[in-house]
Amino acid sequence: MIRSVLNTISRGLTLVCIVFMAAIVAVLFYAVVMRYVFHNPPSWSMEVSRLMFLWTVMLGSALVTRENSHIQITFILNALPKTPRTIWMVTMNLAMLFICLIIITEGIRIYPTVSEALSPSLGLSMGWFYLCIPVGAFFMALYVTENLIRTVNEYIRSLRSERNPCH
Repeated sequence: MIRSVLNTISRGLTLVCIVFMAAIVAVLFYAVVMRYVFHNPPSWSMEVSRLMFLWTVMLGSALVTRENSHIQITFILNALPKTPRTIWMVTMNLAMLFICLIIITEGIRIYPTVSEALSPSLGLSMGWFYLCIPVGAFFMALYVTENLIRTVNEYIRSLRSERNPCH
C-alpha cells in the first residue's frame, strides 16, 4: 500500500520534471530566436526558466534519493561486512533525514519573508522560487525514510535466513 503510494508520487514527480525540462528547452529556444533573429529578447524567459530549473533540481534530487543514486564512493562500503555496512547505511540515512528536516523547517520559516518580494520581470512572488526548497526536502525525507526502513528490513530478513536457511 505505502509502496504503491510512493510509486505514484514518484511517477508524478518524474512527470513534473519531464514537463519542466521540456518547457525550459522551449522557453530558452524561443528566447534565443527572439534575441538573435528578431532582436527583441523577451524579458521573462530567464526568470521562467530559472523557476522551472529550481523546481526540477529539487524534485529530481528527491527522485534520485529514492533510487539511492546520488554520487557516492562505495568501494569502502561494499568492502565492509554486512553488519557494519548496515550500521553505516542506517547512520547515513538518519543523518540525511535530520538534514532534510532542518531544510524543511528553515524553508518554511523563511517562506513568509521571501514571498513578500516580487520577481523583477514577472512580478511573481519570490515565494514560488523558494517554495521548492522545503517541498523538495519533504520528498527527500519521505524517500530517505523509505530507504531506511528498507535497509533495516533487508538486514533483519538476511539475519533470519542465516539462522533458518530452510525458509
